[in-house]
Amino acid sequence: ARNQALVATQRWEEWRENLDKAPPDAPRVELACDRAIAWEKLGNTARRNAEWHTAMVEARGDLSRSAFLVLAERVERAGMIPQAEDAMVQAIVLGRGRIPLFQRLQPLLVSLSRQGREREPMLITTTLLGFEPGNPVLLTNHAYLACLSGTIEPAILRQRMEVIREKLPQAVPVRCVVAATWLAEGNPGQAAAALQVDGVDWAQSAAGYRAVYGATMTLVGRKDEADRVLAGLPWGELLPCERQFLDRMVMGASPSGSAGPAVPPSEPAADAAPATSVPPASAPPEPAAPAP
Repeated sequence: ARNQALVATQRWEEWRENLDKAPPDAPRVELACDRAIAWEKLGNTARRNAEWHTAMVEARGDLSRSAFLVLAERVERAGMIPQAEDAMVQAIVLGRGRIPLFQRLQPLLVSLSRQGREREPMLITTTLLGFEPGNPVLLTNHAYLACLSGTIEPAILRQRMEVIREKLPQAVPVRCVVAATWLAEGNPGQAAAALQVDGVDWAQSAAGYRAVYGATMTLVGRKDEADRVLAGLPWGELLPCERQFLDRMVMGASPSGSAGPAVPPSEPAADAAPATSVPPASAPPEPAAPAP
């Protein structure tokens, strides 16, 4: 009760001192976590990091199987978002506790991808497929990340996406993933065919869709169309893995005609989200259909 009162009144130093007087049988995970939060509030980054490391180590050895989820919830309430993300990643990858469904985890996947931590979103979406194998949005995100990272053969991904494409033939996210798989195989003609969707103005689409479409048009020699769609594109909204993929596709190919690179040099954009982050916010993460 005293600790709660100290936190409620933001008396952080007194709270920290009180935590140091905790009895030997106090929950070790929560105690280390609260100490990390206290040091965060007091502005001592080094001590915060040390206590957070202790909390993560204690959580790994905790037999309750929900320790990482407890950590994630506590530090998120305290505004320690990077630490909350790390704890949630561990909970999912290690299979500890009742893991949230994909819809709730989308912000986490975006944040990790924006930090350039593509391996973790791949691990998370792979894990979640075991719980939600029929979720078309999750399947699309997983396939998109796998294509960007080259971890699964494009032909295999296309085969998987065909099931969704049959049910949602005009879904732009699905079409973009299929197009990306053709680009990965060096076949921009097939990519262009996959992007033929009725009633879609690609210049008004999300940044990721526009980028894939513009790169494809560049590679098939339709420079005017590529320029039209890419004009004013907020490149800073693309995830690092998206930019790297499109860089490889465009710069490493020899498109017909004299079209130049569709993707500008990979430099941080002024409006880029701060690195603190499927579904990628800029591409196929947009729900193609409600999750079943």
